[in-house]
Amino acid sequence: MKKIHFPTVISFAGPRLAVRLLVITGLLCLLAGGVLLWFTSYRQTSRLKTFTINPGLAPTGTVDIITKVGRLIALPQGEKPTVIIYSDKMQLGEGTITQLAKPGDIILLYPMAKKAFLYDPKKDIILEAGPLRFSE
Repeated sequence: MKKIHFPTVISFAGPRLAVRLLVITGLLCLLAGGVLLWFTSYRQTSRLKTFTINPGLAPTGTVDIITKVGRLIALPQGEKPTVIIYSDKMQLGEGTITQLAKPGDIILLYPMAKKAFLYDPKKDIILEAGPLRFSE
């Protein structure tokens, strides 16, 4: 009877196993960190998406509003704000800005600078300026 010879099986034991496990662990940590970073930034931006933004506001109208408000108060530089035209059906949470807002008023949100501005376009005045807080 002939003996059957099987090819040599690759062994994962020894010093190579430790290196492979270290590389795999490092890659998994990087992946988990990336997912965590994406999730936290997604949660912050999704909070802003709960506001109703007027879809009819043209980009040129947004620039005009930012320019008008910028003449009245110093706005944060290097960041484009989220512009919201307040309606009476909006639920923006609690705060001074939401208590003072009337339908037609404009809210400028600067998430990176964590600032919010309430502007009355009819009177051309800033009604309120304050910190922007995200609820957990």
